[in-house]
Amino acid sequence: GKEIMEMKLKARMEQHGSTANMTEDEIRQRAMRNPEVVQILSDPAMQAVLQQMQSDPRAAADHLKNPMVAGKIRKLMDAGIIRNA
Repeated sequence: GKEIMEMKLKARMEQHGSTANMTEDEIRQRAMRNPEVVQILSDPAMQAVLQQMQSDPRAAADHLKNPMVAGKIRKLMDAGIIRNA
């Protein structure tokens, strides 16, 4: 279960390797031009989720069980905002 999810996430991140040679700032600036990303990042509930994921990596697995949260996290990963979930 969990390992498969993590492998899929890793594969997705590698697919989106176009951000690999961009600086953090460039990635963030590009992401902030995406209204969907801006909306997710300005959502207080998602801010709490992201903070919790940063302080407790195991929390990410729990949050990914929620399809709505997982979709938003995936969107942020695709945009390059989240590097290691």
